[in-house]
Amino acid sequence: GLADWHFKVIRKIADETAAELGLKVYVCRFTNDEEGKILEIEVDKPSFINLDEITQFTDAINPKLDALEELDFPYTLKCQSADPEREITDEDITLYDGAYVEIVDNENNSYTGDLSFVDGDVQIQTFLKGRPKKWKIKKDDIKKVNLRIKI
Repeated sequence: GLADWHFKVIRKIADETAAELGLKVYVCRFTNDEEGKILEIEVDKPSFINLDEITQFTDAINPKLDALEELDFPYTLKCQSADPEREITDEDITLYDGAYVEIVDNENNSYTGDLSFVDGDVQIQTFLKGRPKKWKIKKDDIKKVNLRIKI
């Protein structure tokens, strides 16, 4: 089987390949299905990834994985976009300027709307009964940010 360090090598290759293309790896794992082993890699970027970019990533990482002696078993490589409602964790939140998000603050209040930045503070704007409503939230007060899909 795959030792931990083998997996770290794969993750490092995935991270480096993604970075070269302006992408970020959200998930990198092996799963099994009736066909055998699958190496699942989820890549994305703040403005959302498109199919061409996923193909570019797949084409870039494939030869690097083929060169790994540790991967001496058959597997299927499956590259896809990350969850569109994923949590924004260790990324620079300013990359998501204009995105539709839900923010939960340290007191568990939830705000959903369009993200912007004013004087270093985070601002969420939404429309209530057709009128714009804005909330300002200090970065330090934010517990969690998730991308949301506007319905």
